[in-house]
Amino acid sequence: MEIGSAMASGLQGVLQGMRGLDENANTIARQPVAAQQGERDQTVSALVDSKRDLTQVQANVKVLQSANETLGSIIDIKV
Repeated sequence: MEIGSAMASGLQGVLQGMRGLDENANTIARQPVAAQQGERDQTVSALVDSKRDLTQVQANVKVLQSANETLGSIIDIKV
């Protein structure tokens, strides 16, 4: 895997996880209004999904860190 490809994948994973966290936060914030309208409470599922999305972000940050360190090592070797 190329370093640029690893960085792109890591960045895409972080962004996807952040979007998920944002959607879950919106779901949780809307629950009082949704409850008044008789909708099902989705707080628990949104919290579980938030944990999953947080783990996704953390894992992809590690991918980015590894790619960055590898790139730094390659630059050190070539210089």
